[in-house]
Amino acid sequence: MFDTQPTLEDYAELYLQAGGILAPKNNQKARNLAEQGWQATYAELFGQSFVDALDSAETDDTHHSEALEWHWKARLGMISCEMELKKLSSKLALGIITP
Repeated sequence: MFDTQPTLEDYAELYLQAGGILAPKNNQKARNLAEQGWQATYAELFGQSFVDALDSAETDDTHHSEALEWHWKARLGMISCEMELKKLSSKLALGIITP
């Protein structure tokens, strides 16, 4: 499908082509933040102090930031799978491929 590692913008475009809705669909700032990862996005939305407070300076516990990173990656994976499923469903419905 892709010659190189797809970017979030690639996934977003496929998602839109498959009938998905992004709100707002042409928000370049949101796309740029998403490309930078969860920390940049959360810092923009909630402030850097929120991101900094996720982990304990006293115990070196990183559970909260690890959980956010896991959920961030999981959501991106779900979006990717949703697009692939819609694409596959369309091909099946059009008879391009058969089960």
